[in-house]
Amino acid sequence: MAKNSVRDYSATNADNTDIQSIDISEGCSPAGINNAIREVMVDLKNVSTGAVALETPSADQLNVDNLRLDGNTISSTDTNGNVTIDPDGTGNTVISSGNVGVGTSSPNSHLTTQTTSTSTSAFDFGVQINNSFASNDSICALGFHNRADVNGTGIGGAIAYVGGGASGGSGNITFNIKDNTDISNVVDVADEKMRIDSSGNVGVGTTPVDSFGFGKAVDISSASGSFFYARDSDSVNGVGGIGYSGTDLYVSNKASGNIKFLCNTDATERMRITSSGALLVATTTAGGDGYTLEANGFLTHARASGGAQSMVGYKNGGNFVGEIRTSTTATAYITSSDYRLKENVTYDWDATTRLKQLKPARFNFIIDPDTVVDGFLAHEAQAVVPESVTGTHNDIDDDGNPVYQGIDQAKLVPLLVKTIQELEARITALEAE
Repeated sequence: MAKNSVRDYSATNADNTDIQSIDISEGCSPAGINNAIREVMVDLKNVSTGAVALETPSADQLNVDNLRLDGNTISSTDTNGNVTIDPDGTGNTVISSGNVGVGTSSPNSHLTTQTTSTSTSAFDFGVQINNSFASNDSICALGFHNRADVNGTGIGGAIAYVGGGASGGSGNITFNIKDNTDISNVVDVADEKMRIDSSGNVGVGTTPVDSFGFGKAVDISSASGSFFYARDSDSVNGVGGIGYSGTDLYVSNKASGNIKFLCNTDATERMRITSSGALLVATTTAGGDGYTLEANGFLTHARASGGAQSMVGYKNGGNFVGEIRTSTTATAYITSSDYRLKENVTYDWDATTRLKQLKPARFNFIIDPDTVVDGFLAHEAQAVVPESVTGTHNDIDDDGNPVYQGIDQAKLVPLLVKTIQELEARITALEAE
């Protein structure tokens, strides 16, 4: 068969006896050889320009070393299946347009990767970024920029993996953003805004520290203080949050609503601060069963039962020492008095002589000059009934300010009762004479 193109050439030497019907068999004329070479050059040019395909359409392939070109497909014939593209020997590969697919023949973005893993626990990485420099401070990062005129040099943001040592573990994921307008400078570790450490702690503006030892922390920090905001659709007034500045902790609700504290598995409300400044504990209604501390300082303690109820109990050193009880009509102030708590009990003592040492007086308080009242001077009553008075006469604190005494006049009642009994006995004796 006449060999009219490269595609007609045979891989068997003896079968190639002509080129374009020019005889090149053994013993052919030298002029025929020259003409045949010229025809070969034409055939090669036609292959080079694509005017003549290499083989039939079902097998258009070119094998060069371990690389196969087959239509629009580049594949490897090497056992490892790897294909390295390095067109100019510098390591740079430029794809000027179109989409690139890895693991898929239908990429729908500039770079689409697709895995076939069915595992729900182990990662089958679509993209992996490595840094071969094994150091405790090594970094590998994914950079972002949004200007075509800087040709990739102005990286304004990055997600990076920092540290981890030679083994690659125990590093941090950092989020870095340039904080100025000069995006011609590449973002670096100094532009870190947030990080997630290997323990799962999150730091915004800082390296996270689990200061209270709860196990996981979201740590927000800045030189002037930090605030965590939560909003609804009203971005101006529908906002609240918690913050810290200086030595103060702030809990805020900008709207005219409440700050509520919930607990239990059903998120039951246990306490609230109303927009008017009232504190409600164990109730959601001011004055309801529970405690209500109004913004003006008035405290209400309510219980549902109409019978006698203990409203407040007092302990000292673990021992119950008193309570405040209420009924439907009255309030009682109770102090411990059970005989089993006492010893050295005696009824034979002189009350009248001690009572006569008390000095009832009339006076006004300096802060209220127009109101005159009956009472005692604390240190004078203390000399007669010490348990009725608190504090020390003329006491001052470390700064020289007075520490005032106080009196519980109910402590004078036993002395008064005993004196009346003594008077009654004397009157009875006189009447009997």
